[in-house]
Amino acid sequence: MKAWLSLPYHQAYPWFVEAEEEYLTAFVEFDGVLTGGLMSQLDPTMGQTAVIWERGNQLDRRIKMMIGVEALRDYAARNNGKLPEELETDVLPIPFDPGTGLPFIYSINEESAAIESLGTRRGEKEVFRFELTLKKVK
Repeated sequence: MKAWLSLPYHQAYPWFVEAEEEYLTAFVEFDGVLTGGLMSQLDPTMGQTAVIWERGNQLDRRIKMMIGVEALRDYAARNNGKLPEELETDVLPIPFDPGTGLPFIYSINEESAAIESLGTRRGEKEVFRFELTLKKVK
């Protein structure tokens, strides 16, 4: 088993892509010699392992962001409807962004706050954003 498999997504991803490319190259050579390409045609998921792994990371990012939103709601409920000025992970139970290993990006205005996750998917930038708007209860 490769040691990088135990690393967080943002650290292991480059090795994962490299390993998948090596596997595909070896598989195509083997398939061509042994079955004349038949195995490649019968397996439509060939080469999709990285995509499946990325989807798992996307789900993990969204779940961690929802945990952050709930922590902000709890903070506001305990502080007369005021949101924190910044994300303090030692005060609020907000996990780090699993896509980057860094804290989520946090912005705030008078009545709302936003948490963003900046990640990549196949080398392309990918942004998830959750907004929280508080309403005053009469």
